[in-house]
Amino acid sequence: MRIALGASKSRIVSQLLTESVVLATIGSALGLLVANLALRIIIQLSPGDVPRLQDASIDWRVLAFTLLVTALTGVLFGVAPALQAFNVDLQNSLRESRRSSLTSAQLRVRSALVVSEIALALILLAGAGLLTNSFVRLLRVPLGFNPQKLLTLQLFLPEASESASDTRSSQVISAILDRVRTVPGVQSASVVNSLPIAGGVATDFAIVGRPPVKSGDEPSADIRVIDSAYFRTMQIPLLRGREFSSRDSATAPKAMLINQTMADKFWLGQDPLGARVTMLDWDHR
Repeated sequence: MRIALGASKSRIVSQLLTESVVLATIGSALGLLVANLALRIIIQLSPGDVPRLQDASIDWRVLAFTLLVTALTGVLFGVAPALQAFNVDLQNSLRESRRSSLTSAQLRVRSALVVSEIALALILLAGAGLLTNSFVRLLRVPLGFNPQKLLTLQLFLPEASESASDTRSSQVISAILDRVRTVPGVQSASVVNSLPIAGGVATDFAIVGRPPVKSGDEPSADIRVIDSAYFRTMQIPLLRGREFSSRDSATAPKAMLINQTMADKFWLGQDPLGARVTMLDWDHR
C-alpha cells in the first residue's frame, strides 16, 4: 500500500528497519532483565559451596553479544520484508481478486518458513517435555536419607587438630551436641565431616587378603567421619551389621560402614561383614 501511494524504496526500508530494530531492542532489554533476575534467584537458591557462584554476573561480554544479536536480528528481519515488498506486482495486488498476488517462488518460500517454524516449535516442545520429565524423575530418586525438617550448619574449630581422634576436638564437639539436643523441638543431633551429596574427603583403599593392585590403580571412595547418632538423625536405614556406638572410641579397634554400592562393586556375591580395609591415604588405618 505504501509503494502504491508513492513511497520511495529508501523510506520503506528505513521504516521497516526502524520497526524491526525497536522490537529487537525491546526484546533484548526484557531478556537481559529476566536473565538478571534469574541469575539472582539461582545464586540465592544454590548451595554456598558452588565454586565462584557469587562472582557470576552479566558483564560487558554478555552485553556486547546481546547488542550484536539485537543489531543482526533487527537488520535481518527489517530488510527481508522490504526486499519482498519490492517484488510485489502492484497491478495484481490492487485488483479485486481472490487470487493471491504472490508468485509461486514467494509461496514456496513462505511455505518453507512456515514448515521450519512448526518443526522448530515441535523440537522445542519435545526438548522441554524431556527436560521436565527428567527433572520430575530426578526429584523422585531416593536420596538415602530424609531431608525433611533437617537443619545443617558448619562448625569451625580454628585451634583444634584436624585429626579425628584429637581429644580436645572431641570434647568441644560433644559439648556442643549436648547443648543442641536440649533445644526444644530438636529430636536428634549429630556430627559429620561432610554432608551427603556435597562431596568430601576421598581415600584410596585396599582390601586386606586380596592380591595387591598396581600402584596408581587403587580403588577410591569418599569417606565420612560420623558419631553414633548420625544414622538416626539422617534417618538412614541400616541394611546389615551394626551402627556405631560409644564403644567405638579413639582407642578401640577401627570400625567402618559401607554403602550398598560399594558392597555390590567390591564384594559381589560375597559377605563384606568382617572384611578388613586399609585406607591408604589415612595413615594406613
